[in-house]
Amino acid sequence: MDISRSACLVTLCVAIPMGGSIAARSCDELVGHLFSKAITPAIEGLGCEGINRAGLDRPDHHLKSVCYTSDGATSSLEVVANLRCKTSDKASLKASVSDTVTAKAQVRGKDCQLLDIDVNAGGDIGKIFIRSFNVNGIARTKLQSALDKLCQ
Repeated sequence: MDISRSACLVTLCVAIPMGGSIAARSCDELVGHLFSKAITPAIEGLGCEGINRAGLDRPDHHLKSVCYTSDGATSSLEVVANLRCKTSDKASLKASVSDTVTAKAQVRGKDCQLLDIDVNAGGDIGKIFIRSFNVNGIARTKLQSALDKLCQ
């Protein structure tokens, strides 16, 4: 194992709370911050495909929170994002739709591989996003890419 991968694994294991469920453990702020920096451009770069024909073609997506926890060999990551599509500022009739989307992932620490990801939305707009754009597949690819960068 090279030094940079070792450094990543050490970083991922700093202050690991042991035992309990993800809700019972506190988030590791250091690792969460690293993930936030890696994930934010992917979230903000999402478009409004599928609803852009209704004139809602201006994306305004933002990362809300990242929570990283670990119980040793497997780590959990929860990413919450606010997705919003709106009309242009010049539109005569202004409108927008928004939803909160949550992705929960399991990551294997020894090789930084994404084991599982599940993306859910709170409302109908988010469910349209998920169905229309293969969000689980896109989220898996983007998150694995972020993991690869963090663990180099």
